[in-house]
Amino acid sequence: RTDRLIGILNLGYEFNDHISVRYTGNINTTGRSGFNYVNEYINTLNVNGGNHTTNSAYGDYSSNFMSYYGDLFLNMNYDLTEKINMNVTLGHNLRDQRFSQVANSGINLTVPGFYNISNVTGTPTVSNSRTRIRRTAVFGQLDLGYDDFLFLNVTARNDWTSLLDSSINSFFYPSV
Repeated sequence: RTDRLIGILNLGYEFNDHISVRYTGNINTTGRSGFNYVNEYINTLNVNGGNHTTNSAYGDYSSNFMSYYGDLFLNMNYDLTEKINMNVTLGHNLRDQRFSQVANSGINLTVPGFYNISNVTGTPTVSNSRTRIRRTAVFGQLDLGYDDFLFLNVTARNDWTSLLDSSINSFFYPSV
């Protein structure tokens, strides 16, 4: 079984003719679960290798994935003089991903046809995992124009990521 949810949000507001703000975000979630079983299988011919003593088996799993992405922009646009104009953008970016999974399996059912992990003989194989990756950034851009002929563009961005140790997880990107 798979359940999925996708959402998008886009909001904007103009404070006046020169200043506006915009937020865009999206989320994508997926949940999966299921089970599998083998009932009374014996491979006496040694076809494809494998475990020839397995009479039956059962396994189940569930996993969840979530991805979020969001941007916030503050824009300011002014004509400083008749010939000089300025556009400033300040922003924030967030990316967040989470994944979790649980799986159980075992071989040789005690009661044939009863598919539950408590019905396997021996110790079941159990696994679980959780991961989260988070990236965030702040950025700015300054554009100056003179008489629609000469332009200056200055940008700066700083990113932080959870993939690296906190002492080295920051990246700065300037440009002119």
